[in-house]
Amino acid sequence: MSAPPVMKNFLKIAFTAMAIVLSPPGANAAGPQKAAKGFSGWMQAGIGYSTGTDQLDTDADKRNDGLGSNADRYHDALPMLLFDLRYTFSPSARQLYFSTPRERGGPPALTLGAVLPLADGTKLDMAVFGKPFEEVWKDPYLVGERRADTQQATYGTRFTLSDFLGTPTELSYSLAHADVDDDDIGKRFHSLERDGWLHKARVEYGFTLSRGLSIAPGFEFSLVDLDGNASSYKGYELKLGLRKFTSDYQLHLTAGIGLNDYDSTHPIFEKTREDVTYSAFSIFTLSDLLGKEYLFGSLIAGYQHRDSNIGFLDADTFIGGLTIGYKF
Repeated sequence: MSAPPVMKNFLKIAFTAMAIVLSPPGANAAGPQKAAKGFSGWMQAGIGYSTGTDQLDTDADKRNDGLGSNADRYHDALPMLLFDLRYTFSPSARQLYFSTPRERGGPPALTLGAVLPLADGTKLDMAVFGKPFEEVWKDPYLVGERRADTQQATYGTRFTLSDFLGTPTELSYSLAHADVDDDDIGKRFHSLERDGWLHKARVEYGFTLSRGLSIAPGFEFSLVDLDGNASSYKGYELKLGLRKFTSDYQLHLTAGIGLNDYDSTHPIFEKTREDVTYSAFSIFTLSDLLGKEYLFGSLIAGYQHRDSNIGFLDADTFIGGLTIGYKF
């Protein structure tokens, strides 16, 4: 069986990125650098925990007693495995990597990418990613009987320019395609179909406050163009990140406030959905765990509140995790 067209396009991008990295240095390559050639990276494993009240989350009650009822709180624990494996080519400092980037929520994406330093100090990061293991409700609005879950697969590509033109600016664009296996709600109401395209564009600028301490305000625009107009929306989010680095620990804090403005009237609630989201996410990493320079420990915590003009869709979610890692 041949690969679907969407996957073929992403594979072409992956192979193109690898070809660029493996090609001999040319006019666009960075100048001579003392980059360490060979393999490097880290792996970490631990336990994660999530709790919340969200009718759209498949950890919520399978039986929905009514569209005016709030979700009961759920609790869920699961193993965590994160990694970042890289190979660096010297002296060009080009890299190939395979990783699971830390994210604010949901399962991590498997990511295959390449980093290409440019002559003006810019770093170009090209990657393809996939989330093949997500679960969603077949019909989240089913009342009076048990709701069943189904698989959602998301595959995409992302381009990031960091240290743009030698400044602490980061620009990023991603394009992904989502496919829901059994979209029962989309069969009931075509305007609620959930297959389609997801665009995200982000800009961020870093300010150094002192040695090892910086803040990074940013803005992200999302265009979710699904087959169902009532499921499609434009998203706007303001973010503020704080980073603290010392020889003993690293701290990353991110806070955001966003607005998702949907395209058309929700056929069940007979109003156009509008969500305001508030989020905070943090990672604290302790270096040289147990006195070993190759060991580290991370504490992960995040919170998101969704305030919707449709009460059934209000949600609170908290995630936490504790991991031990090995770097090389």
